[in-house]
Amino acid sequence: MSSEEVDRHLAKIAEPHRSTLQSLRQTILEIIPEAEEVISYGFPGYKVEGKIICGFDAFKNHCSYFPHSSLVIPEL
Repeated sequence: MSSEEVDRHLAKIAEPHRSTLQSLRQTILEIIPEAEEVISYGFPGYKVEGKIICGFDAFKNHCSYFPHSSLVIPEL
């Protein structure tokens, strides 16, 4: 899984959801530059030291951020 797969996933999402998630993506990578972008559970996610730490996706009427650890919330 790679950043290219995340690019393809985001390309399928309509505005304004796409730009919102692209902004979130940029923020995550600025805060955790060593994070590996993956597709996990069907949506973009981020791994650090082999563990998924968070993910996000768009739905019909909203976007969601999925923390996989309460430790990441204060950083974002």
